[in-house]
Amino acid sequence: RLEALFAFLQSKGVTSIELFGHAGFPAQNDIAGLHAYRALLDKYGLHAAGWHGTVNTVNAAWHERVAAAKILGADYIGSGGVASPGISSYADTLKTAETLNALGKVSVEGGVGPVYIHNHTGEFDAKYVDNGVLKSAWQILMDRTDARYVQAEVDVFWSSDAFNDVTGEATAALVNANPT
Repeated sequence: RLEALFAFLQSKGVTSIELFGHAGFPAQNDIAGLHAYRALLDKYGLHAAGWHGTVNTVNAAWHERVAAAKILGADYIGSGGVASPGISSYADTLKTAETLNALGKVSVEGGVGPVYIHNHTGEFDAKYVDNGVLKSAWQILMDRTDARYVQAEVDVFWSSDAFNDVTGEATAALVNANPT
């Protein structure tokens, strides 16, 4: 099925995809499986622009994931949210920014691009006073992370939903204010 999907994407002119775990996706320590997956991507002219998955903390599993991403040719390693400990408090949000910077530094130094976060509504709904200004957790993360190591994949559906903005103007302003 995977080869049929890749052939379909190629037939539609798709050249760049974001990877995500699926049935048959190799484990990050399955070196032979990762090379076979990469060969299949190459066969169909597909490039892994990103790899969307778990991003927690710098540990042995993270180093393994960076090595796997390098084999897959991924430009970025991302998350379906944010890193640990999350954004349930201001202190957690600040710690999460530190964690993201550390994860991204390991990723970049390991030959892959920055780590990225992927928003839902919660990153915009959670608000904390940061240096005397009420900001969303998302904005605090953007302000407190190093763009060399951390970037954001803005999910425009969820951000527009969080802003209650059917026009998309609020999300466009968000992207324009945070170009990296």
